[in-house]
Amino acid sequence: MAAAHIVLLAFAVLQQIVNTADPKSSSQFWWERADRTVSLRSIDKEPIGAGKFGLVYRAILNHSHPVVVKEIIKPERGRKKKKHYSEGDEWHYDKKAHDEPSEDSSDDSSSEGVSGFDEFNVLKQLDSRYIVQAFGYLKGEGNEEVLVMENGGCINLEQLYDCEYSNDLRVILNSHQDRLARARYVAFSVCQALFVIHSHGIIHRDISPKNILITPMGRIKVCDFGLAVRVSKHHNPDSDDAPPSGGTPIYMSRRNILGKNFGFEADYYSLGAVLVMVDQLREPFFGMFEVQEDLVNWHRRDGQLLSECLDLAGMPMETLDFIHMVCHEERGSDLTVKKADLFKNVHDWSLPMRIPDNIKEDLRCWLS
Repeated sequence: MAAAHIVLLAFAVLQQIVNTADPKSSSQFWWERADRTVSLRSIDKEPIGAGKFGLVYRAILNHSHPVVVKEIIKPERGRKKKKHYSEGDEWHYDKKAHDEPSEDSSDDSSSEGVSGFDEFNVLKQLDSRYIVQAFGYLKGEGNEEVLVMENGGCINLEQLYDCEYSNDLRVILNSHQDRLARARYVAFSVCQALFVIHSHGIIHRDISPKNILITPMGRIKVCDFGLAVRVSKHHNPDSDDAPPSGGTPIYMSRRNILGKNFGFEADYYSLGAVLVMVDQLREPFFGMFEVQEDLVNWHRRDGQLLSECLDLAGMPMETLDFIHMVCHEERGSDLTVKKADLFKNVHDWSLPMRIPDNIKEDLRCWLS
């Protein structure tokens, strides 16, 4: 186990150096030097995660490049049993599809969000160190389809903080400054991703701990655009057509979960809910609802929003104020979040934020 972690850490360091020098260089490295036919070999027998349209596996591309592979299951085909990828399998990619620029469009949204090649098209547009990078979209011999993405030995926030369980003791042991630094760092990184996502007229719809990755070096990346929807870059929820409802229920905004019209502010609501987990080290609404219907009925009946219903005693005021703004008032936007007290010490948004020591320690403990 320790040896595997050392290998992942070494690869992450190498990838960090490459990506820092040129965010696009790694993508060009994979595909400009790849043959039309490429090989994939699974590393794990079990998936490391699951998206809306398929399972996610670690794999080796062309015998030497560690990647993450996301299966694409077409809804009309149903879910097929995953076949183990071996060195003998041949996969092909469409060079025309990789080379042609994708276009922003508000006409191809659906209740299912984007899928397969659409997700690859979305990721091609989003050039940011805070967003997971897609390397290619491949088709197999049996018409299987996979999306190939970067693998930096990442885990997600849900895994890091084991947030299905109460972590009251860990919260008590964390100092006020540690909690504030952790929340500020996560919020800053996810906001940076959302600035880019929203500038392309895309609502992610599923900002949640499982879709926020953290590398062994401590860098944060947003992933899984399987539920993303395209709208106008100037979408107005008060007048424009409503995007379809979707997401992880306990992290969805009230408007989203009730099927009302919503816009980019829904992603910031979800970020506010994530910050509850980051500060309290447990899921929002912990122990309050047994089934999703109870959560929906609570939203419908009481009309109270996230920051009003949770006991957030002891939470740093800057974090609480941010949650109140994006959740209770639903005023989250690319402009308003930059003015939040949570970021009062951020003077240049073009520069990366220093990784807090307590996050480094959390990662060290997890990797050991």
